[in-house]
Amino acid sequence: MPSLAASALVGAVLGLAVWSWLGGSDAADDPAASGERSSRNPSRGVGPLGSPEARRGEARDHRPPHAPRVPATPPRLEIPAIGVRAHVSPLGTTSSGALSVPDNWSVVGWWRGGSEPGEPGPAALVGHVDSQTRPAVFHRLRELRPGDLIRFVRRDTSSARFVVVRKQQVPKTEFPTASVYGETREPTLRLITCGGSFDWSRGHYRDNVIVYAEQA
Repeated sequence: MPSLAASALVGAVLGLAVWSWLGGSDAADDPAASGERSSRNPSRGVGPLGSPEARRGEARDHRPPHAPRVPATPPRLEIPAIGVRAHVSPLGTTSSGALSVPDNWSVVGWWRGGSEPGEPGPAALVGHVDSQTRPAVFHRLRELRPGDLIRFVRRDTSSARFVVVRKQQVPKTEFPTASVYGETREPTLRLITCGGSFDWSRGHYRDNVIVYAEQA
């Protein structure tokens, strides 16, 4: 595991890349679109064919296609308050330095350049909020409240428990790199997905939803 200082430094480099891929921006045409249909009613959403841009032939949608759910084997993230029970897969970076993303809508990605959940320092966990057709693993992330419990189950089935302390929704152009990747002495979690309105002309959401949790 890299030192906390090294993790923070790499995090600073990755800050802009994180907000880019979570919305499937032009800079990240990987399976990058962890987008949310709408922060008010994401379960319904409006498909590309229903948007003004689509009617003009201008719509873009970088969200991942729907695929079979990946079994929730350890390592696993469990968030009872919002019904999350998902496999966690390590993520690296692309050749351009952007953060890679989970290949499947049902998987949570852990940035392996930072702390592992349960070790000192911030562990960044990222996930799609929807696919092109239906809700994804972090669909209800914005519903979390201070005091909600989070459990990370390691491959050996031992676990680390966390409690939500706060959340925020910010424009992707103002991604809070220091808050997300800044050094912490105790184990902490940062859960990240998309929010806000969908920009059909670019194929991604305009905001990020970020949940901060501390060891319980």
